Amino acid sequence: MKKSIFILGSEGSLGSALKKELRLNESKNFYTFTLAKKNSDFNLNLKNFSKLQKILCNNKIDILINCAAHTNLIECQKSYKKINKINVLLPKFLARLSLKLNFKLIHISSDSIYASAKKNKLNKENDKINYSNNYSKSKFFAERELSKKKHLILRSNFITMKKKSFPNFLLDKIKQNKHIYLYNDFYTSSLDLENYVKVLIKIIKSNLKGIYNIGSKDSISKKEFAIKFSKKINKKLIYSSISATETKIISRNLNIGMNVSKLEKKLKVKMINSNQVIKNLIQNVNIRN
Repeated sequence: MKKSIFILGSEGSLGSALKKELRLNESKNFYTFTLAKKNSDFNLNLKNFSKLQKILCNNKIDILINCAAHTNLIECQKSYKKINKINVLLPKFLARLSLKLNFKLIHISSDSIYASAKKNKLNKENDKINYSNNYSKSKFFAERELSKKKHLILRSNFITMKKKSFPNFLLDKIKQNKHIYLYNDFYTSSLDLENYVKVLIKIIKSNLKGIYNIGSKDSISKKEFAIKFSKKINKKLIYSSISATETKIISRNLNIGMNVSKLEKKLKVKMINSNQVIKNLIQNVNIRN
């Protein structure tokens, strides 16, 4: 029997990519419904909980995937109150409603809540978590609001070549032969969005519950990423190394790389490393001057 899947935040980077992939599989496995401010099956402001509840109560839901979130660090830092309703109160509302309507809730969380002081550490799901800015604070408290037994929390880091992304920024600076500053002590396990969605589809088809990391199987700094990226496209990189603590723009947890062995074991998959992530990102990119 086909399952009905609702995607909240279907116009964001993840939501739109997931919608596209799910609808390719729709005839075999799923009915997919989308909810966002515009260009979706149900157009609504997700801050309107009463309208959202009415929609969800009037439709059969097997799985609801919450991709909605304020993610811009600078905008989040300006006002915690402004992001609280979507980043914290919405997951809390969905968790309560899922028990009432008996649907599975998949919540997209973040690697930013890991708080290791160890350089290049691959954090496991049961390692220490904390927050250092408004964005990570909202993700931290959203997780606390969810019942770990009933719902699935995915601590994630995905990247794209879209405008305003780090790889896109990097490519633009390389093309323009411009000098850039690169963090040598900020470590992540970023996974390209295409592969992230493929893994997420496998998760949707599974019966996973609890907390899982989704990212690449290794962890590298922004500096290492940029050097590998430039070598892959045979372009010169002009840069200086700096510490993320030197910028004083936004405080952040620095060692947020993720250990993905739990997910690999449960799904019987092998996650790719950062070299393959970079290769995937630049496959269809125009690198001409």
